[in-house]
Amino acid sequence: EWAPCSVSCGAGAQKRLRQCNNPLPANGGRHCAGSDLETCSCQGKPCPGEIDGNWASWQPWGECSASCGGGERTHVRLCNSPSPSNGGRPCPGDSSQLSRCNTQACPVHGGYSEWAEWAPCSVSCGAGAQKRLRQCNNPLPANGGRHCAGSDLETCSCQGKPCPVAGNWGSWLPWSPCSETCGKGMQSRIRLCNNPPPAFDGPQCEGTDTQTQVCKERPCPGKACSVSCGGGTRQRTRLFASPTPQHGGRQCEGNDVHIDFCNSELFLLFIFYSVLLLLYHRCPVYLIPFDGNWASWQPWGECSASCGGGERTHVRLCNSPSPSNGGRPCPGDSSQLSRCNTQACPGKACHKSAVSVCGPLYTCGIYT
Repeated sequence: EWAPCSVSCGAGAQKRLRQCNNPLPANGGRHCAGSDLETCSCQGKPCPGEIDGNWASWQPWGECSASCGGGERTHVRLCNSPSPSNGGRPCPGDSSQLSRCNTQACPVHGGYSEWAEWAPCSVSCGAGAQKRLRQCNNPLPANGGRHCAGSDLETCSCQGKPCPVAGNWGSWLPWSPCSETCGKGMQSRIRLCNNPPPAFDGPQCEGTDTQTQVCKERPCPGKACSVSCGGGTRQRTRLFASPTPQHGGRQCEGNDVHIDFCNSELFLLFIFYSVLLLLYHRCPVYLIPFDGNWASWQPWGECSASCGGGERTHVRLCNSPSPSNGGRPCPGDSSQLSRCNTQACPGKACHKSAVSVCGPLYTCGIYT
């Protein structure tokens, strides 16, 4: 049972006990757990001169525990107006209060997601660019938070396969020497498809690479013109004498008789052709055709590339002799094309125009 209150007036205490005998610990058993004494406050009648406590005013609220997202703050009051004394009662109620504060949502600053895959190269041949993007959604900015820092776009250079190069004619080379040293002859000139040469399946140059024209050197010495006007002929001969063929050596190539026309400048055109036709039937020796023959190949030109495979050309002229009097032109081609400098060019590292290196889809530098 509880003992009597410790005081007859004012605030006191009561006590009660319990014993560890139900059963008693024995044979090394543990003692009873917990306390054997319990106390309780008690209030006697008011004592003479008792002063009950009274609360002073609440003090200002303290700072909030968070600037956003919901925090807590407290304010307190003191039981000192007056304080309890002489066994007077303490102030009723709580000495502190708790309040929620700054419940507005906190700002969320934006963060970038991972970069997307590189887009395809912007060109199918030559130098181009690749791009990739990232989004400001990890997380999205909210509640006045800042947008993601940095760019959402990244670019990198890329290299497609070499672009086709269309051929373009270079300047005409000088005219070849006249096929005859006197009288009427032929001369030719060529131009090369090297400005630039066609490359990487580009189209060849359009048009012809050869021009021919009649050339007139000084009049040939020899027989006089067969007529003084109206169109005639004259001829000259050459001998096997520089040296003459001996010991089974070959005869001189070409003709030993050269015939040309003379005194025909003022003749009407149709009469000129009539005379030619007449001469053809009466004197076929005058119109012996001379087939063209190639001169030696000229040296190879420069290669169009220093590495990675280029082209070079060399030419020959149909002037040894040139075809005349209806003779056949030289057979075959006047130019030859050859591959050159086929060794691979040294590679180049990817040049990035933003903040990272190129992706794995393309190898920057030489196309493979």
